[in-house]
Amino acid sequence: MSHYPVIDLCGTWQLSQDGQSDLIPAQIPGDNYSALLENGRIPDPYYGENEREVQWVADVDWVYQRSFFVPPELLEAQGVLLNLDSVDTVATLFLNDKEVSRLDDQFLRFRKDVKSFLKAGENTIRLEFRAVRQAGEEAAKEMLVHPPEMGWFCTVKKLNYLRKCQCSAGWDWGISLPSSGMTGKCYLEGVDQAVLDYVYDVQTHRKGSCDVLLTAELTPLESTPIGEEVTVEFLFNGQKKKGTARVPRVGKMTASAKFTVKSPALWWPNGYGEQPLYPLQATCNGQTITQQLGLRELKVVNEKDDIGFSMVFQVNGVRIFAKGADWIPCDAMPQRHTPEHYQNLLESAQKANMNMVRLWGGGKFEEDAFYQECDRLGLMIWHDNMFACAIYPDAPQFLQNVHQEIVHQVKRLRHHASLALWCGDNELIGSVNGAGDNRRQRDEWLVLYDRLNQTVARAITSADDTHMFWPSSPCAGPNNYADNWLADADGDMHYWQVWHGGATFEDYYRVRPRFCSEFGFQSFPSLETVRTFAEKEDFNVFCPVFDRHQKAGLPANAKIVGMFGNYFRMPTSFEGILYLSQIQQGLAIRTGVEYWHSLRPRNMGTIFWQLNDNWPVASWSSLEYSGRWKALHYMARRFYAPVQVVAYHTSPEKPMEAFFLTDLPGKVEGNVTFTLLEVATGKAILKKEYVVKADRMGSLPLEVPDFYHDSQARKGHAAQDCVLLLEVNALEENGTKHHFRETLVLARWKDMLLPQSKVKIAQVAPMGKDKRNFQITLQADTPAFFLWLSLKNDPHALFQDNAFTLLPGTTTLQLTTSVDYTPAKLLRELNTYHLRETY
Repeated sequence: MSHYPVIDLCGTWQLSQDGQSDLIPAQIPGDNYSALLENGRIPDPYYGENEREVQWVADVDWVYQRSFFVPPELLEAQGVLLNLDSVDTVATLFLNDKEVSRLDDQFLRFRKDVKSFLKAGENTIRLEFRAVRQAGEEAAKEMLVHPPEMGWFCTVKKLNYLRKCQCSAGWDWGISLPSSGMTGKCYLEGVDQAVLDYVYDVQTHRKGSCDVLLTAELTPLESTPIGEEVTVEFLFNGQKKKGTARVPRVGKMTASAKFTVKSPALWWPNGYGEQPLYPLQATCNGQTITQQLGLRELKVVNEKDDIGFSMVFQVNGVRIFAKGADWIPCDAMPQRHTPEHYQNLLESAQKANMNMVRLWGGGKFEEDAFYQECDRLGLMIWHDNMFACAIYPDAPQFLQNVHQEIVHQVKRLRHHASLALWCGDNELIGSVNGAGDNRRQRDEWLVLYDRLNQTVARAITSADDTHMFWPSSPCAGPNNYADNWLADADGDMHYWQVWHGGATFEDYYRVRPRFCSEFGFQSFPSLETVRTFAEKEDFNVFCPVFDRHQKAGLPANAKIVGMFGNYFRMPTSFEGILYLSQIQQGLAIRTGVEYWHSLRPRNMGTIFWQLNDNWPVASWSSLEYSGRWKALHYMARRFYAPVQVVAYHTSPEKPMEAFFLTDLPGKVEGNVTFTLLEVATGKAILKKEYVVKADRMGSLPLEVPDFYHDSQARKGHAAQDCVLLLEVNALEENGTKHHFRETLVLARWKDMLLPQSKVKIAQVAPMGKDKRNFQITLQADTPAFFLWLSLKNDPHALFQDNAFTLLPGTTTLQLTTSVDYTPAKLLRELNTYHLRETY
């Protein structure tokens, strides 16, 4: 603990518009939209068409202010540090009505010795925020070269001139709420000699041990004499060691200590091992930084081979097949970025067998809780820097801000075991190519991009030599700036022909990417979520309210419904349309993932767009805004399973191919079963069983009949009259059992005569005395395809399986709720729905 009192400036502030006398309470961490909503000054932006009613907020200057008490003993310190983790965005800071600084970068921590501004007793702090839209216009006027404005989905057209969350003013899935406020830690702390800024580590792994070099970085106070010694005490792995540094003439200083961990417990990605974390504490004159270190060797393999250039994440010598989704900010109102929110979303990713999230470049450097959860859960982070889908200025002040923010964020975050890669940006190369045939314009934009990318690269490499710098996503790799939208031989790829290009799901078979870090298909939110933003009279996917809650352009809802015609019969109800959109979305992503996964080791990662929503909306997400799992997320738990079997044919003329896939690090053996079932009755027509043994992770081809084309293999049954049930029962060397089951159709669902299955919830029984764990007994007379279970009032309820084939007879599965239930209440709130009920 500090030798001096620490004054926490988080909590309740006062917010006013244009500095007027009408003050309302506002929470910090927080934002002006949240404060206005809590005080009844604006309607809920997420409801109906209210978004357009709150756009005035971005055209107004805002003032945050509060008073605080300074005890006399705090002023006995050599200096008093004011720390503001994130000020969003253009603001002037005052202490006791004296200007302290002007701020203009949301991602750059503000730290300053403000002792001379303070007095014993009552003090005031005030931040005057410039209106976001006007701040962008004013920033643009200071630039000599003007890159193009942000895309059509962004309501603040000059937002790319500001170092602010780029999706805050809207995206093709996001509401426009360009907020003002502060997030992270806000405090005053007495310091002597120097400010303890960062602690980071370098690990050297050898057989049976790991050397950990810990380094503390400090900024000396101006009043500290040059050459004075400063001591930092490190506590790690049960040992205490000291490091010293002497105050330099200019700049920062570092103090280090080396520790050796014998027989280290290694950190692994989810599905490959445990995630042990070693506590670390560094202290200097009462200032303390605490961290959790995971010991692991991680590198990105980007090597030339007979195909092109690979992209593989390797941890502790093991090449990992990356499985995950892209992350966007978890709420459009930053005040709601709480540890509980991060935990819920990231645990859902982990439970769906994901081992990676890609932190997308149009959002923000996340709060500490995000990274801590990823460390705990074994979720590797592909980390973009905060640039997306735009061209950015090259003004010296802008690039200086970029350099400073990235150096800060990299030093702040590089110690996290989950951090796997620093990426320069999202799709900026594609934005450059957006100039088309205008060669002069393209050259100008390319110069701007090159200056930005070189600035990002220098900042990252100067602050962290332990992680790879990947120039952009998509690209072929370091020093290889190929625009990988359609090229699939090198690096990472973004493949959007199925959604943006309007191609059918089979188009995924046309490409064989080394690593696909974006691809997706939209769905509507569930009826439970729709009820949170629409009245019953608006239950129509083409009404104005649904248009407002569709940010990818008005044709997007028609695109979802239009794709039904390729695979399904048209639903006859609003609920059926919502449900089928989610089934369709899951099948789209399943098609790409299963095929690309079977190409291993050519392909070594699939990251679909996107994991989460930042408001209730039609989008590409697998988790709804509330955290409720869509059908895609349940399907992802299956198509990201560590052991599975996949089967497909890549074109109508080609025979069926099948593969046994294992991502388990050790040996595995078991049985793969193909059971051909009658659609109408669920009775088995035939069963084929295969013994499988795998010494290592990979894709093992299986010799199976061509059920697609060979009627004899189907015992004379028409393709549309039967389905394949694919199952795996496997055993690891350590005795761990794995079971996998999935359904494969041999014809289009629209061509099949599905039975009108009657599904009944026969029983709900508590598991022990627990009021949150239940066993559900289901009964069906005929097969029910894509059976969907939902719990009306608990968005965090988790079913053992969902969107699956329910066979005739009795089936039991587990349900875990997030609140207490009785069996009787569960029976009232549980609902079932299946494909045949849509028409």
